[in-house]
Amino acid sequence: MVFRLYSKFMENLEARSLMTSDQLLADFLSYLETHAWNRSRKVQGYDLVFVDEFHLFSPLERQVLHYLTRDVSSYPRVFMAVDPRQSPSEAFIGVASDETWSTSAQTEDGLGEIANFELTTVHRFTPQILDLIKHVHHEFPTLDLGHDWDVDFSAVESTQKDGPRPRLVIAASRVGEETDIYRTIHEIYGAGRLALAIVDMRQWQRYSELASRVGQSGKFHVSTISGRTEVDGLGYRQRGVVVGPAEYLAGLQFSTVLVAGIPDLQTAAPTPNEKTRILSLLYLALSRAEREVRVFANDDDGGAAEVLLRAVTNDIMDVEQGSRT
Repeated sequence: MVFRLYSKFMENLEARSLMTSDQLLADFLSYLETHAWNRSRKVQGYDLVFVDEFHLFSPLERQVLHYLTRDVSSYPRVFMAVDPRQSPSEAFIGVASDETWSTSAQTEDGLGEIANFELTTVHRFTPQILDLIKHVHHEFPTLDLGHDWDVDFSAVESTQKDGPRPRLVIAASRVGEETDIYRTIHEIYGAGRLALAIVDMRQWQRYSELASRVGQSGKFHVSTISGRTEVDGLGYRQRGVVVGPAEYLAGLQFSTVLVAGIPDLQTAAPTPNEKTRILSLLYLALSRAEREVRVFANDDDGGAAEVLLRAVTNDIMDVEQGSRT
């Protein structure tokens, strides 16, 4: 069945004269391995290569990197900024993380000897948001992230001024939660860039319909994204609301982030890998905010996730009663 679906997909692409990104990269890699490029790179190549959001690169994309440098007689000098907890892929989270990093990133990709440097100063968000992110991070030790990602979060500090404490808003129903989100958008719209990040992709349809209704009201400029290709240009907008799955907001920053669609981790994520993925996406959503975070939940979907309720108990978040409708 899987092979038949794949064959249909490839036939459809061929009929439209299209190709996949993997096919394009495979062809590009073939060119980079030619003698022609091996000579040209001495002039056209780069002395240093800086890579941001390395955790979002596919294995094929990572292989391209070491062909881009100028000097063919030494290991490529590549500086990679990576935060595996922001990766929506299992390439850097879950039980495969040790093998993926040590084998694929170091050996198969030919990147040579890698020196790791932990950055312990945060400039992008307030101490209050950092405290919540630390709390979510501490949910990870019971899961297998791999020894390469044992970060000492106690040494991480924020250079930003204090901001409002993160809020947890719990409504009685799905309709009530949507009402709370709409009211919040109305309240803070115009006070900087705003995002609604959806953690669980399985709930995306409902929130995308909410985004459509918010946009059709004529009061707000709403941009809905459902893929990485739709992100271009959003990073330069100063106003408006961006609504999308958390994994597609990677690399963007907003003044305020509203987080929704967090499943009950006790029942909705039965496997360790799936639980790790959900926590990673929650971590990613929270880290998109510069000044304020508000998290929304509802009783119809089981209420707030346990990790958030513990944040309230630990005096990291404020909780408030949402709409009762």
